[in-house]
Amino acid sequence: MFAVRHYITLCVVCLLLVSCNKHKTETSFYFWKTRGGVDASEREAMHTLQANVLYTRLFDVDVDKESGQPIPVGTIRHLDSLAGWQIIPVVYITNRTMLGTRTDSVAGLAGHIYKKINTLMKGHSFHEFQIDCDWSDKSQEAYFQLLKTLKTLAGPEKQLSATIRLHQVKYKQRTGIPPVDKGMLMYYNMGNLHDPKETNSIYNPEDAGRYVSYAASYPMHLDVALPIFSWQVQQRDKKIIALLSGGQIPDESDTSRFAMQKKGELYTVKHSFLQDGLYFMEQDELRTERLSSDELLAAATQLSEHLNDDGQIRRIVFFDLNDFHISYYGTKTLEKTVAVFN
Repeated sequence: MFAVRHYITLCVVCLLLVSCNKHKTETSFYFWKTRGGVDASEREAMHTLQANVLYTRLFDVDVDKESGQPIPVGTIRHLDSLAGWQIIPVVYITNRTMLGTRTDSVAGLAGHIYKKINTLMKGHSFHEFQIDCDWSDKSQEAYFQLLKTLKTLAGPEKQLSATIRLHQVKYKQRTGIPPVDKGMLMYYNMGNLHDPKETNSIYNPEDAGRYVSYAASYPMHLDVALPIFSWQVQQRDKKIIALLSGGQIPDESDTSRFAMQKKGELYTVKHSFLQDGLYFMEQDELRTERLSSDELLAAATQLSEHLNDDGQIRRIVFFDLNDFHISYYGTKTLEKTVAVFN
């Protein structure tokens, strides 16, 4: 009898240990490239992080300047290069598109969007798709109607998710809760990019602190998107001229062209020059914005303290999959960041 009880006790302990050690998160990435696939180092990083899902931007929807009608732009090419991963299609819709869409035109727009998703995803099964739009009070009615129509078109076998910004979490009574299955909380781009005193508009713990506590009462499961991207803000006379990324960013180490104000963060153009069609005027300031590894971990910690455990696995999605971004942080930092949410 004692042996039986001892055996049962051991089984219970083992089950508890397995339950405690079970991860509550999955690691994923946004894939925002229009051309080209996943290179060898990116594949290795995904393998190391056991990331099997790619939130893949298929195209944007914006207003055509000539016709004033919504049109797809920036459509992805070579989607077949992503074979081997679970693809979650993402469509980015500008707010001006929704502002200009009449109520009686929403169904048609939704039909065109869903048809194009299926055309591009031919040969690739998907169980979830996502709409990315920073909607406003004035566009809410049309946008929510669009989401409802897309959900109807997709049917019950597919989940629909939508991106949610921090201000939409805090002011949910005014902005409304999107009619989708789950949300993706975008934990970045929370500062004022146009403020000359801004040092990092991607993430600021003080700005985040004024909003993040409201996430606990948000009535929807929230996955999380965290920033591993960087960009460079080109300013002239304290006004933003351009937002540079990737190959657009000049080599600030060229001391014949740049004077360093703060290493790795702020530079001044010494002499005017043209590079790849971009004009840099003397005295232009170039401010690099990114999170350090410590800041990325701090952002994850700050957010994790305000998320409800609803029993569902939470996806932690890094924006975005790019060899430069991954090599800057290293997979160890990304692993530690995801572990914060477990």
